[in-house]
Amino acid sequence: MSEYSFKKAERLNSKKAINELFSSSNSYGKSTLRILWKEGDKIEDDIYCKVLIAVPKRKIKKAVDRNRIKRMLKEIYRKNKSTINAFFEEKNKQCHLGILFMGNSVTTYESLDRNLKLLLDKLPIEYERLSQ
Repeated sequence: MSEYSFKKAERLNSKKAINELFSSSNSYGKSTLRILWKEGDKIEDDIYCKVLIAVPKRKIKKAVDRNRIKRMLKEIYRKNKSTINAFFEEKNKQCHLGILFMGNSVTTYESLDRNLKLLLDKLPIEYERLSQ
């Protein structure tokens, strides 16, 4: 498989893990995006980062627009996940990651790309800061 794929195993879909992510996770954000992250329990199938992408219905009313934003976020994550996976592979840890869209209107791909790249680059720094 290519390093740029986004397999089903990389998605965070366990209800228990999602509840833990929302109840007791670390978070940070920038403008329209918010990142929730929590250290995972165990490494499965060499997957070092499991991801949940959410666009609240309360913020974006139309399903078409919500799905478009989710597709854009998945694509941006897929292209930029290698640094996060390399970091957690080096630490031999698993990370549960939630990417939340907090904007009130549909935004451009370029804007999402710029903001998500900044937030993903900040994840290893936040992990190191909190693990000391």
